Amino acid sequence: MKQHPTKRKLSATEQLLEQRLQAMAKPEHAVEWRELSVKLGPAQQTAHKPRRLFWLTPAVAVAAAVAWLVVIQPQTTQQPQPNTSPMLLAGNYSLDTLDQQLQRAYLEGADASEIDALWQRRAVLTATSTAKETSS
Repeated sequence: MKQHPTKRKLSATEQLLEQRLQAMAKPEHAVEWRELSVKLGPAQQTAHKPRRLFWLTPAVAVAAAVAWLVVIQPQTTQQPQPNTSPMLLAGNYSLDTLDQQLQRAYLEGADASEIDALWQRRAVLTATSTAKETSS
């Protein structure tokens, strides 16, 4: 690593630069704040002042509350739709078993008479189960 030679003769340009550097590094007299503020001018002074936007905080809070109430929060005014499919009750296991027998008959290629007999049994079971539901 090269070091700057201290005993070398400086050129005229280098001497001028060194004088400027020393003048900037060590001012002849201390600069007061008032002098500096006059030199900087009003444009520089206002650029460094923090902007006070305290009024923006409540506006953001209100906007967040409105967004929460309107968009994010789930709508509680909607009533859930009742389930329209029939529920399998404890007494309807025979109907479920009969439906499985019908599916098996179709898959195994049963005779039309067997399938018709299963459908008739199913019609009787559904008629009795709906009669029980309407009477209770």
